[in-house]
Amino acid sequence: MRLISPTIDLKEEAVAFFDELIKDNKAIQGGAMYENFESYEAWLESLVIYENKETVPVGKVCATTYFLEDNNIIYGVVNIRHELNDYLRMYGGNIGYSIRPKNRRQGYGSIMLSKALEICKNLGLEKALVTCYKTNLGSAGVIKNNGGILDSEIDDEGKILQRYWVPIK
Repeated sequence: MRLISPTIDLKEEAVAFFDELIKDNKAIQGGAMYENFESYEAWLESLVIYENKETVPVGKVCATTYFLEDNNIIYGVVNIRHELNDYLRMYGGNIGYSIRPKNRRQGYGSIMLSKALEICKNLGLEKALVTCYKTNLGSAGVIKNNGGILDSEIDDEGKILQRYWVPIK
């Protein structure tokens, strides 16, 4: 298992992966807003824009997106925000992620978050904010498995959002 950058070579597997997530969730956590693009190629172009401080849109932060992959199978997607703006500090956090529905509850989320935290360490972060809804027990377990400590719970349009700080070792 490894984190790899999305590429055009992964298009067929990636589109199938995202289609499964959309069918299951209607929105993709950590997918760098894939569902808002008209094509995989357009989404890839947006990733390049967000990776560079000079091209990231005003009010947004630099971010990198990776797939959790093994043997050409995508198991998850993770978006790592290099810093926090006001919105991310409250709601989104440094890391957002999704696991392929058929691969949930098999430990892939914990593996992916652990690998994402290694990238955060290389970015110079000492801790990462990771959020999930209180009803998402699987995600809360993934965060806790990686050392996450519940900081607070806030109302997010009628849903309770949990905010965890995860120390980076």
